[in-house]
Amino acid sequence: MNDSTQDTRRAGRKRRPELTGGCGQSPAMGAPSVTGGSGRGVTAEQLATGTSGEAVTILAPGRVDVTMSRVTIEPGGSTEWHYHPGPVIGVVSSGTLTRTLSEGTVEVSGPGSTILEPAGRAHLHRARNLGTDPVELYVTYFVPEGSPLSVDVPVADAGGREEE
Repeated sequence: MNDSTQDTRRAGRKRRPELTGGCGQSPAMGAPSVTGGSGRGVTAEQLATGTSGEAVTILAPGRVDVTMSRVTIEPGGSTEWHYHPGPVIGVVSSGTLTRTLSEGTVEVSGPGSTILEPAGRAHLHRARNLGTDPVELYVTYFVPEGSPLSVDVPVADAGGREEE
């Protein structure tokens, strides 16, 4: 157990699911690399790297399921309108991801872009691949224990937006 883990456990703070921060892009996005720790027989594969546009804070009360996923969206593919019960952090490793937010804002993210999605229905969105190459991103979900990673919402409840 490292010192920061010990400090967190000793403090015994209650936390609520929350994510603050912004989107950003790392200037260089290289191929995954393998690095070693300071011990023997330890390797770590770097899957994706991005830099947020501002500070990132994640707070969560009680038990939280942490899930890491590689998400691929084929050319022409899209998600349904949805939201997440807990905060989400993602890094686009290849392709160009186009996200439409519920108020109509469109965000385009290329390789090295960091995506920060706050929890809750107020942060409804949809992701699409309008390019010719697959979009691949690595996503970490922090959701309340036992919750789904995302909740789909009918188009009518998303402001009636179909394709934009």
